[in-house]
Amino acid sequence: MNSKKIRIICLATLLLLLSSCTLGRKFNGSSTGNEEQFIMSYDILNMKRQNKLNLKKDDSVNCEITNNKGKITVQILNEDKEELVTKNYEKETDYFTFKAPKNGEYTISVDGKKAKGNVNFIKN
Repeated sequence: MNSKKIRIICLATLLLLLSSCTLGRKFNGSSTGNEEQFIMSYDILNMKRQNKLNLKKDDSVNCEITNNKGKITVQILNEDKEELVTKNYEKETDYFTFKAPKNGEYTISVDGKKAKGNVNFIKN
Protein backbone atom coordinates (compact mmCIF):
# COMPACT_ATOMS: atom_id res chain seq x y z
CA MET A 1 0.00 0.00 0.00
CA ASN A 2 2.75 2.42 0.93
CA SER A 3 4.61 1.60 -2.31
CA LYS A 4 1.49 2.43 -4.37
CA LYS A 5 1.18 5.85 -2.75
CA ILE A 6 4.84 6.62 -3.46
CA ARG A 7 4.43 5.61 -7.12
CA ILE A 8 1.33 7.78 -7.51
CA ILE A 9 3.06 10.76 -5.90
CA CYS A 10 6.14 10.28 -8.12
CA LEU A 11 3.98 9.98 -11.25
CA ALA A 12 1.97 13.10 -10.34
CA THR A 13 5.16 15.04 -9.68
CA LEU A 14 6.66 13.93 -12.98
CA LEU A 15 3.53 14.96 -14.90
CA LEU A 16 3.53 18.35 -13.19
CA LEU A 17 7.19 18.93 -14.03
CA LEU A 18 6.77 17.91 -17.66
CA SER A 19 3.72 20.11 -18.18
CA SER A 20 5.43 23.12 -16.63
CA CYS A 21 8.32 22.79 -19.10
CA THR A 22 6.10 23.92 -21.99
CA LEU A 23 3.99 26.43 -20.05
CA GLY A 24 6.83 28.92 -19.65
CA ARG A 25 8.21 28.62 -23.18
CA LYS A 26 8.21 31.76 -25.24
CA PHE A 27 9.10 30.32 -28.66
CA ASN A 28 9.49 26.90 -30.21
CA GLY A 29 9.88 26.98 -33.97
CA SER A 30 11.98 28.44 -36.74
CA SER A 31 12.36 31.97 -38.00
CA THR A 32 14.16 33.44 -41.00
CA GLY A 33 14.34 37.11 -41.74
CA ASN A 34 16.30 39.54 -43.87
CA GLU A 35 15.59 42.67 -45.94
CA GLU A 36 13.55 40.62 -48.43
CA GLN A 37 11.46 38.28 -46.27
CA PHE A 38 10.22 37.28 -42.83
CA ILE A 39 9.21 33.63 -42.49
CA MET A 40 8.29 31.96 -39.22
CA SER A 41 6.80 28.62 -38.27
CA TYR A 42 6.01 27.98 -34.62
CA ASP A 43 4.56 25.34 -32.33
CA ILE A 44 4.69 27.79 -29.42
CA LEU A 45 4.65 31.58 -29.73
CA ASN A 46 4.26 33.54 -26.49
CA MET A 47 6.20 36.66 -27.42
CA LYS A 48 6.69 39.30 -30.08
CA ARG A 49 9.04 38.62 -33.00
CA GLN A 50 9.84 41.18 -35.64
CA ASN A 51 11.83 41.83 -38.78
CA LYS A 52 12.66 44.90 -40.86
CA LEU A 53 12.19 45.11 -44.63
CA ASN A 54 13.67 47.86 -46.80
CA LEU A 55 11.02 48.82 -49.34
CA LYS A 56 10.72 51.35 -52.12
CA LYS A 57 7.51 53.18 -52.89
CA ASP A 58 4.96 50.79 -54.45
CA ASP A 59 6.98 47.66 -53.55
CA SER A 60 4.58 44.94 -52.49
CA VAL A 61 4.87 42.26 -49.82
CA ASN A 62 2.81 39.07 -50.02
CA CYS A 63 1.52 38.27 -46.53
CA GLU A 64 0.30 34.79 -45.61
CA ILE A 65 -0.89 34.02 -42.08
CA THR A 66 -2.03 30.65 -40.79
CA ASN A 67 -2.89 30.62 -37.10
CA ASN A 68 -4.01 27.18 -35.89
CA LYS A 69 -4.18 27.85 -32.16
CA GLY A 70 -4.11 30.78 -29.74
CA LYS A 71 -4.01 34.43 -30.76
CA ILE A 72 -1.62 36.54 -32.80
CA THR A 73 -1.46 40.19 -33.75
CA VAL A 74 0.33 41.18 -36.96
CA GLN A 75 1.54 44.76 -37.36
CA ILE A 76 3.37 46.65 -40.08
CA LEU A 77 4.97 49.93 -39.02
CA ASN A 78 6.80 52.56 -41.04
CA GLU A 79 10.07 54.25 -40.03
CA ASP A 80 8.13 56.76 -37.92
CA LYS A 81 6.56 53.84 -36.00
CA GLU A 82 3.12 54.65 -37.45
CA GLU A 83 0.85 51.60 -37.66
CA LEU A 84 -0.03 50.93 -41.27
CA VAL A 85 -1.52 47.47 -40.70
CA THR A 86 -2.83 45.86 -37.52
CA LYS A 87 -4.69 42.54 -37.73
CA ASN A 88 -5.73 40.10 -34.99
CA TYR A 89 -6.12 36.39 -35.65
CA GLU A 90 -7.64 33.43 -33.81
CA LYS A 91 -7.58 30.08 -35.59
CA GLU A 92 -7.76 31.50 -39.09
CA THR A 93 -5.91 31.90 -42.37
CA ASP A 94 -5.43 35.16 -44.24
CA TYR A 95 -3.68 36.32 -47.40
CA PHE A 96 -3.13 39.97 -48.25
CA THR A 97 -0.68 42.19 -50.09
CA PHE A 98 0.93 45.20 -48.44
CA LYS A 99 2.02 48.02 -50.76
CA ALA A 100 4.65 50.45 -49.45
CA PRO A 101 3.39 54.04 -49.59
CA LYS A 102 6.95 55.46 -49.66
CA ASN A 103 10.62 54.47 -49.56
CA GLY A 104 11.84 53.33 -46.17
CA GLU A 105 12.40 50.65 -43.58
CA TYR A 106 9.25 48.84 -42.47
CA THR A 107 8.92 46.72 -39.34
CA ILE A 108 6.74 43.62 -39.44
CA SER A 109 5.89 42.17 -36.03
CA VAL A 110 3.99 39.10 -34.92
CA ASP A 111 2.90 38.99 -31.27
CA GLY A 112 1.55 35.64 -30.07
CA LYS A 113 -0.25 34.25 -27.06
CA LYS A 114 -0.38 30.45 -26.85
CA ALA A 115 -0.16 30.47 -30.65
CA LYS A 116 0.68 27.75 -33.17
CA GLY A 117 1.00 28.32 -36.90
CA ASN A 118 3.13 30.07 -39.50
CA VAL A 119 3.55 33.42 -41.21
CA ASN A 120 5.23 34.43 -44.46
CA PHE A 121 5.99 37.99 -45.53
CA ILE A 122 7.82 37.96 -48.86
CA LYS A 123 8.79 41.01 -50.90
CA ASN A 124 7.85 40.78 -54.58
